[in-house]
Amino acid sequence: DRIPPGSRLTQPSILPSFTSFSVILDRRPKMSNLVPVISQKDLENISLSQTGFGISLKAFHMAWNTDVSVKLLSNQRAGERDFRALLQEAANTQRLQCNHLLPLLGICQFQGFLGVATTWMHNGSLSLLIHDHELYPDLPVPLSIRILSDVATGLSYLHSLEPPILHHNLKPSNVLLDLEY
Repeated sequence: DRIPPGSRLTQPSILPSFTSFSVILDRRPKMSNLVPVISQKDLENISLSQTGFGISLKAFHMAWNTDVSVKLLSNQRAGERDFRALLQEAANTQRLQCNHLLPLLGICQFQGFLGVATTWMHNGSLSLLIHDHELYPDLPVPLSIRILSDVATGLSYLHSLEPPILHHNLKPSNVLLDLEY
């Protein structure tokens, strides 16, 4: 059976191997250790975009009164096993307690696709900051140092876990910036 929207999954104790995380600089307090299942009907003002790994949504979560990002798995035919694996990874991700990692808000099913919902990062990615000279003509050295330091802190946290977690996909487009940048 699928887990119904609005339910919560408690954290399992097994940590699977993660293939990637989005390292960010977010100072929001962490949620509880339960993973919400987000219903498509909770979201409005949905905009789609194509990313390197699949489809990403920006939406407004009405009950939480906040913008969210939903990264959808590329396989629409995801079955029960895929859904349970996503729940497992989401629950394990949520146990991470570091202000420099993108907090997981829940999992979502959108038009047959499974996805992971996270906080929307209003200032985009480090890639945008580096390459969009029209928006950002100069990248101040103190800001560069602060970003590098915060990324290093996030990676250090992941590597200090037992067992250590490796990012496997660290690049400027995966370094997301919150409103403090």
